[in-house]
Amino acid sequence: MSETPAYSDEGLVGDTVIDADQLVRITSLHRGFLYQHLYTVACLLRFKTAGMHKLLVERDEDLEAVLPGRRLYLQVKTRSRPLQWGDISGAVDSFAAVRTRHSEGKRPGHPQLVIVANVPLGPQLVTKTAAADWPGDITLLTPRTAPPEAWLPPAWSDLDEAIAWCTREAAQVPFSSLAPLTLVWKLAARVVYACTGHGE
Repeated sequence: MSETPAYSDEGLVGDTVIDADQLVRITSLHRGFLYQHLYTVACLLRFKTAGMHKLLVERDEDLEAVLPGRRLYLQVKTRSRPLQWGDISGAVDSFAAVRTRHSEGKRPGHPQLVIVANVPLGPQLVTKTAAADWPGDITLLTPRTAPPEAWLPPAWSDLDEAIAWCTREAAQVPFSSLAPLTLVWKLAARVVYACTGHGE
């Protein structure tokens, strides 16, 4: 006969995490994914305002907004400290190949990379992005900067801010039979599914 487990307000008594560092890594990873999924939801809620043709996920970038005559590539980053060059150097390098495909006519429209981060830029990155040789088609969006386009959602500091913003935006959807927060979570679930490579 098995014993009934004892519970506290926080769950099973004595059910503590063995590796606290691993827990931090896991929760940070999922926090980052949820932030990215909510940013995708925010773009979906602005789809008509932006005049988008298509919003793609997990292809050459986290998100790709296909707009008339151009294509926005969005890389979404979450960090617990100011953003460093090492956080974005891979995305900047990869964008060079994307830029080439567009310039060669293998992909239509003018490309632009927008790196969305939940934290401000570190001092060295501030200097780097202010230099004369910083590419004009790469923009960094943080909670301290305005989006480069009016329709683009802002960068949020945390998930609570993201959920609140998306919920306010969802409340503007006409004729919706769903509560705004319910619509946000349903869209987020659909985004998660799309990120697995399923569905169109």
